[in-house]
Amino acid sequence: MGTSVSQRVLYIFPLAINLTIHWVDRVKWVAALGAEVHVAVPDDPVLDELDLEGITLHRINAPRNRLRFLYDISLIKEIPRVIRAVRPDLLHAATTRPVLYAGFFGRLFGVRAVVLSVTGLGYLFIGQSLAVRAMRTIASISYRFVLKQKNSVTIFENGNDRDVFLQNGYVNEDQTFVLVGGGVDLEKYVHTLEPETKKPIVVLAGRLLRDKGVVEFYEAAKTLKLRGVQARFVLVGDVDPGNPATLASKTIKDWVETGHIEWWGWRKDMIEVYQQCSLFCLPSYREGAPRTIIEAAAIGRATVATDVPGCRDVVVDGVTGRLVPAKAVGPLADALQELIEDAPTRREMGTAARRYAERSFSNQTRAKELVNIYENLLEKPLVDTSDDAESPVKAQSVS
Repeated sequence: MGTSVSQRVLYIFPLAINLTIHWVDRVKWVAALGAEVHVAVPDDPVLDELDLEGITLHRINAPRNRLRFLYDISLIKEIPRVIRAVRPDLLHAATTRPVLYAGFFGRLFGVRAVVLSVTGLGYLFIGQSLAVRAMRTIASISYRFVLKQKNSVTIFENGNDRDVFLQNGYVNEDQTFVLVGGGVDLEKYVHTLEPETKKPIVVLAGRLLRDKGVVEFYEAAKTLKLRGVQARFVLVGDVDPGNPATLASKTIKDWVETGHIEWWGWRKDMIEVYQQCSLFCLPSYREGAPRTIIEAAAIGRATVATDVPGCRDVVVDGVTGRLVPAKAVGPLADALQELIEDAPTRREMGTAARRYAERSFSNQTRAKELVNIYENLLEKPLVDTSDDAESPVKAQSVS
């Protein structure tokens, strides 16, 4: 009779927010199936608030700040340390830096299965400064080395991002998957009716970056206020000093002083924020698969977003919201005005958005798809009960 052996899965994320907002439900699902789950993430007080029963958390020393090269040095030091300590059967890293660094060290240390999630192309592919273009060249060489290893697969959040990687020769097509969005807990994000109000609230939620279209949102709000449109325009989120595309806090405060927008800051209670709003907005320049739009849809809110990769993958134009050109204030303002002033259409789109979320973005569906990828790559289930199952070497803590 074989011994039941749990496969050891190590997740590596660059920020606590990646775990707390985007991945915690999927990680818990994998642990609930019986896998031995480890998570490595830079230390952050928010981690103390998480319920991670059955999961081993490794708080690594990689503080993020404006001196990005110091952050890189910290990750390059900490990632191999945690891989050596945990000795995973499967390594899963998400976002650019962990993909490159964990992918490299996973290959170097002979990790049996490596899963790399490209969660959007971001400023590295959008930016055109000399520094960004130089970084893009280095990243291109690194991607070709890391993503083509035989024991790995790369997961993209939209087909366009995968096409970019294929066209540039970064990855082999038979080693790729597209899973649009990370899924949402539909029992937690319950469909709710809009609040009855004379001034509908339009919300943009996320990091306050230029690439998120925050400037265009402000300009559209100003345009609509000058047109006499009765609505409130709200930014929810905070600046990100570690990101070159961040706006300054002073800029946001100056905008608030004009009376055109409100700034609610970073909020834990995003479900309540979605419930308070009548319309969601994300005029981003490019996304992976924006979770905020998916969450707003689950609550039953229509979205005005830009017709760019990522946004167009989670908004059905004319059905669950409106898509407009990127970096274009006029069309953005017009689309917002249309849905602000046409409550029946807005609410009909919100109901359609909820149905779309139920059909396409449930947590359970995404988690099952992810587990299938893991088990196919490992060529065995996450909990192995076969006669030749081998007892694993004990993992060590790096916290």
